[in-house]
Amino acid sequence: MKNLFKKTLLAITAILLCGMLYVTGSSVSLAATDAESAQETGENAELTGAASGVRHVAARGMYHSGDFIYFKSSKGILAYNLKKHTARYVVKGEGIGSFLVNKGYLYYNVNKKADWGIYKIKTTGSSKQKRLCKDGNLGFIRNNRLYYGHSGLCSMKLDGTDKKCHMRVKDNANGMVFYYKGNYYYSVFPYLTESYSVDSKFKHKKKYKPGNDKVNAAFVRAFDDMQYNESLTVRGYQYGTLIKNGKSSNSIYKYADSYYGKSTGKRNKKIYQSSQKKLRVLAACPGYIMIAESNKDASYENGTVKIINEKGKVLATLKKSQK
Repeated sequence: MKNLFKKTLLAITAILLCGMLYVTGSSVSLAATDAESAQETGENAELTGAASGVRHVAARGMYHSGDFIYFKSSKGILAYNLKKHTARYVVKGEGIGSFLVNKGYLYYNVNKKADWGIYKIKTTGSSKQKRLCKDGNLGFIRNNRLYYGHSGLCSMKLDGTDKKCHMRVKDNANGMVFYYKGNYYYSVFPYLTESYSVDSKFKHKKKYKPGNDKVNAAFVRAFDDMQYNESLTVRGYQYGTLIKNGKSSNSIYKYADSYYGKSTGKRNKKIYQSSQKKLRVLAACPGYIMIAESNKDASYENGTVKIINEKGKVLATLKKSQK
């Protein structure tokens, strides 16, 4: 039952990462999520809380590169300078989906009907955004090619040219693509639908039934490795607030078990304690966790937003002008 809850949560995570299947430099503002996103967040938190005793929140995207932490609000993608403690928008607009950072460029999905596609812009925001392809679900970069899902496993050069389809499937969807241990994978929802893999030479294609353990493990670890997930799984560990007697504590715990192939030494290791009554993990990527603290409702909008490291040290506190 415990593993079923976990798999259910990760299936929902897959849905968030594949959102485009269903989703038809100025003053910085971390605006409120819409009602639907808030509801999804609550549902995910309850599912994980029931499964593990640790409350997690479906995180918005977060990525670390150099001196900057990049993360999403409902109004775009922001860059926070950890040394200067300043923040600015790199991309501003609604409907921003998954994103990743590579060699001074930010690649991201736009899930709005009129602007649907994968885009590229300099991380400084100084260049004009460029649409690399009209459709597709952003995946990962390998060997200077950007891989994406579009009725199978596709790739292109980083400037959007030389588009190729390496493994075509008949689902007619923009599914998820990931790479793990010499194989490329494609799936719409790894835990709920059929999945496919092909070797690094794109010759030997395999088909897997829904919920295949090999695909599930590859999905968790591949997205972990790429700093590209929304499940708060970071290098095999999860972070959240421990639930006691049905109530969340005011502490952040590092949580791991055999399902993720990791161990903290203790089932739950406390890394941060707040003086506030409410505490929520908002986002995470390797090395960094974003949290909100409040005596009422801990969120981007109603709380103090901080960035901490994996040992619980506060590295940044976002000012009101940066929220």
